[in-house]
This record gives sequence, structure tokens and C-alpha cells, in this order.
Amino acid sequence: MSVPIKDKTEVLTVLEEELPDAWLPTLSVFISTAEARVDSAVSQDGEAAYFCERLLLLLLGQERLLPRVAPEVRFDLRILARRLLSATSLNCATRAASLLALIGQPEDVALLERHRPAEPILASLFDEAAQVLRRIQEK
Repeated sequence: MSVPIKDKTEVLTVLEEELPDAWLPTLSVFISTAEARVDSAVSQDGEAAYFCERLLLLLLGQERLLPRVAPEVRFDLRILARRLLSATSLNCATRAASLLALIGQPEDVALLERHRPAEPILASLFDEAAQVLRRIQEK
């Protein structure tokens, strides 16, 4: 039986408060759900976009989390974030840019620049992420 995305989103919202170590292995399930719904999340501002936004908020809000994520999961997250940069939901897109600032690679700069929103405050988030990734390239 498949759990509705609305219920999975509610679980993510609860986990934002505190993610027990025992729950770390379940992140891959949430990431897989986001990957399966990424096309809907990019094209529509609905449940799939909100789910992806909550997942990214969880990842960004738990400082201890990203360093403990396995390299293959980080790779999947990077691919997911790259795809979400073009999301209709600007909340989702800006969180994807913030995640790329933490786990992205210098080659992601062009994608950040291509999907940079026109709104100045949101654009600055994309600019900051691109600047972080450029510094990696300079080292």
C-alpha cells in the first residue's frame, strides 16, 4: 500500500522539529518520493512541490544531517536540487539553490544563473549559491 504524499509531507513537517538518528535511514524513502514526483513539482505549484519544499527544509534545517548522508544520497540530492531550480514554486526553487550551495559542484553555477528569478531578494539567494560554488572552483 502506498502512503499518500500528503501524509508523507506531514511526517516531514514533524521531522523538521527533530530528526532522531534512528530515522536517518528513512531519508532515502523521502528522497525517492521526491525524485518520483519531481516533474510535477517543477511544473505545478501543488502537493508535489510542497513535499519537495518540506524535504529541502528538513535537509537545510538540520546542520548535522548533510555531513552524515552517504555520498550516493548526496549525489541524488544534488540531481534533485538541480531539477528543482526551475520549479514553478519559487519557495521550492530557492530552497534547491540553498541546498546546491551546500552540496553542489562548480558546474552547477550555469544552471543557477539560468534559473535565477527576477525578484531581487530571491535572485540574491541564487547569486550567493553561485558565488559559493565559484569559490570551490577557484581552490
